Amino acid sequence: MSEDVSREADEIRRHVNVVEKGSILDIIQEKESAINMKVLETKKRAEDIVANARVKAMEIKGKAEEDGPKEAKAFLDSEIAKAKKEAEKIMASIEVEVKAVTASGMKNFDRAVRKVEELVIP
Repeated sequence: MSEDVSREADEIRRHVNVVEKGSILDIIQEKESAINMKVLETKKRAEDIVANARVKAMEIKGKAEEDGPKEAKAFLDSEIAKAKKEAEKIMASIEVEVKAVTASGMKNFDRAVRKVEELVIP
C-alpha cells in the first residue's frame, strides 16, 4: 500500500514538474512515452509466453515420440498374448475332438475291417 502511495506521489511530482517546465505538448509526449513503454513491456511478455509455449510443445512432442513406440509395443504384446491364449483354447478343443473321433473310429474299427474283408475277399 505504501508502494501505491509512493507511486502516486511520484506521479504528482512529475505532473507538477511538467506543468512548471512545459506545455501541454510536453505532458502528451510524456504520456505517449509511458504508453509506448507499457506496449513494449506487454509485447516482451507476450513473446516470452510464446517462446515458453514453443519449448513446452517441443517437450510434449519429444515425449510423445519417445512414448509412442513403447505404448505401441505394449499394445502389440498384449494382443499377441490374447491371440496365443485363443490359439491354446482352439488347440485344446481340437485335442478333445480328435480323441472323440478316434474313439468313435476305434469303436467301429472291427466292423470296418469286416466290411473291407467282405469287399476284398469274396
